[in-house]
Amino acid sequence: MFRYILLRLGYFVVTFIVVSLALFALSRMAPGDPVDKYMAEDAEGMPYESYANYQARKQKIAQSLYLDSPPFYLSITPRVVPRNVYSFASRAARKWYKQLIYITNRPADAKGLIDNLGRIELLISQKPKAEYVNLKNELARIKNVHNMEQIHRFANILGIIEFEKDKQLTAIQTSTLQHINNLSAGKAQGFHFGLLLPKIMWHGKDNQYHHWIKNFVKGDFGLSDFDRRPVKTRIWSALKWTMIINIVSICLAYLISIPLGVHSAYKAGSRFDKNVSWISMMLYALPSFWVATMMITFFASSEWLHLFPSGGLGQGSTNAFLSRMVEVAYHLVLPIFCVTYLALAFIIRQVRGAMHNTLEKDFIKTAKAKGLLDKQVLWKHGFKNSLFPLITLFSNILPATIAGSVVIEIIFSIPGMGRLAFNGILQQDWNLVFTIMMLATLLTLMGTLLADVLYTKVDPRISLTKNYGLGE
Repeated sequence: MFRYILLRLGYFVVTFIVVSLALFALSRMAPGDPVDKYMAEDAEGMPYESYANYQARKQKIAQSLYLDSPPFYLSITPRVVPRNVYSFASRAARKWYKQLIYITNRPADAKGLIDNLGRIELLISQKPKAEYVNLKNELARIKNVHNMEQIHRFANILGIIEFEKDKQLTAIQTSTLQHINNLSAGKAQGFHFGLLLPKIMWHGKDNQYHHWIKNFVKGDFGLSDFDRRPVKTRIWSALKWTMIINIVSICLAYLISIPLGVHSAYKAGSRFDKNVSWISMMLYALPSFWVATMMITFFASSEWLHLFPSGGLGQGSTNAFLSRMVEVAYHLVLPIFCVTYLALAFIIRQVRGAMHNTLEKDFIKTAKAKGLLDKQVLWKHGFKNSLFPLITLFSNILPATIAGSVVIEIIFSIPGMGRLAFNGILQQDWNLVFTIMMLATLLTLMGTLLADVLYTKVDPRISLTKNYGLGE
């Protein structure tokens, strides 16, 4: 038993690492660049600064987000790509740098061109709006472009501009044109075999994934890309409401559905069984958004009963714990009902099916022949041997305690996890979204592990030691 649990723990760790790698890769491919976003937000009202200070500030933001290091422990790149690719804090600039290297095999000139364009853009942004307006537009067009024809077109426009008294811009203009000529010469040499020669670079612990997973395990989920608040603060403020709704709903669903399912199976074919089956199927078929809307219409509208509030969690005007608890409970009646009825209908069907199969077994007939009471036959022998579907259901329901219900939380204005994740997607707050996905993954794996352990507790005959080669 102990070795079996250790084996399952091993699978838990391996699966968690694999899934975390997949989610990490997706998070790196998410649209937008947090570094550029933070720079744009901080630029409002910023005084003039040099290009060096500008780059230092950008690199500092990237460093705080661990985006100034390679994505993984090792990387395989063409030999022509140097190690200094992460000197560019921006994701788009790194991609641009690599593309220029691939077509020209001139890393130094590619870096010089990107740096010079950044300097020109920064310097002319400090000028009056009407000055160099054409150059500003051309810079916007050429940014992240690796087509040499477009770059030549830009060089022709840049070459005819006279910066007059601005010696700094004149020097950058000369340097930029020289870099473009060198890149053109590199492309004219044709295909270079360095692109076919791979280079394996080992980065050690100083990589994005290592910092990302280490901080996640420590409970440090970083900052929100939307408002720069700690992600764990935003999650915790939403998690408590989702957990309250889902835990109460799950408890109610199990407490109601288990007796109904057991007795429905015991009285299979009776009027009671048919009524329970019909009601459960009807409830399961009703969409939650429609039920929630009907609840608000008939029980929260002044035109009908107006027994409950239509949404929210109350004003929170009282500091008394008991009064606040009563106020919150009053507001959560309708949301809890809408979450409960769907789980209730599904669990009844599962319990009824499992119990019906169990009651057909020979050991149940033997128990009845011994003269045991119906209560003993049902609960001691029948229900105990029908727990497997319930355990499986519980392991699947566990992630829902933090995932929440997007529809219910939005309709009833509950600031829970479902609504938080939905808003995070709309706001492109990918750090928040992928943290919620990681937490849901962790709970899913924990639920599966817990189910495996409970299976062996419910039925000691279950032993997977032979199948896994752990011995007799």
